[in-house]
Amino acid sequence: MYQLDKATGSKIAGDIRAAHDAVDTALLRITQLSSTMLQAGDGMRLPPAEGQKALEAVVGSFSTQVDVRGQLIAAHRQMAAIKLRTDQAETDFGCLGDGPVLGRANLTVAAAA
Repeated sequence: MYQLDKATGSKIAGDIRAAHDAVDTALLRITQLSSTMLQAGDGMRLPPAEGQKALEAVVGSFSTQVDVRGQLIAAHRQMAAIKLRTDQAETDFGCLGDGPVLGRANLTVAAAA
């Protein structure tokens, strides 16, 4: 069993959340950019072929960010699997979504009387 300092685990969890947020923000901004580009081209009466290469580049960057998002999720799963082999296996560091990436620990907590 590996020893994981709780503060370090919390820092990693926070950094994972920040990285996910950054990628999602980038995806939203790229979507907004492509929409704005299309509206601007329409307002300028720009022939579609004129802005095609720029639009393809922006859309390509969206696809790349989706790939980055998937790689980040895969890394998160790998780190969660490692965490399960530490003394912090049952600690919830605030995983994204409805629970830990690999599932919840089945623990029962009894209240002290």
